Amino acid sequence: RFWVVAAASNGTTSSEIFVAVSNDSDALHGWSTFWMPVQGNFPHAWCDYPQIGLSSGGYVYLTCNMFSLPSAGGTATPMSRVMPESEFTGGGCCSWWEWGSLSGWSIQPTVMRNSATGNGEFLASAGNGSADHTIRQYRVTNETACCTSGPTLNESDIGVGSYSPPPCAVLSGCTA
Repeated sequence: RFWVVAAASNGTTSSEIFVAVSNDSDALHGWSTFWMPVQGNFPHAWCDYPQIGLSSGGYVYLTCNMFSLPSAGGTATPMSRVMPESEFTGGGCCSWWEWGSLSGWSIQPTVMRNSATGNGEFLASAGNGSADHTIRQYRVTNETACCTSGPTLNESDIGVGSYSPPPCAVLSGCTA
């Protein structure tokens, strides 16, 4: 199947996440679309930079940066949500478990090659909210607890050492 996520806002009081999933492995055979509010833990906030990930255990992960409305400025709070994939592919949408007080910035689901069902899902963020040169790793296990008592979430920091930004480069056909 193919999956797409997008966010929308009325600009003042509400924000929604839209998810579309193809009806089968051929994107030309049609799509089913779903929307859900993001105001539960974030009243008057807007979902920016939405991301989607799928775990080998059959769960969908949605993440975004939540900014205050109406200005949508200032510091964002990351939001991460987990939902059973079957709710999108077999009806019954939409229940979820949501984390709204994680440290970090722009949390994203990771791509896990050759993952087994019991591995859970990994999410990553550049930085932990207070230290440079760090990747914040979130490991979600016990996904089957969604959407009642909540899956288990463990956080750890991974140091990436020092590095310098790349040198400036001129594109072909352009001047500096």
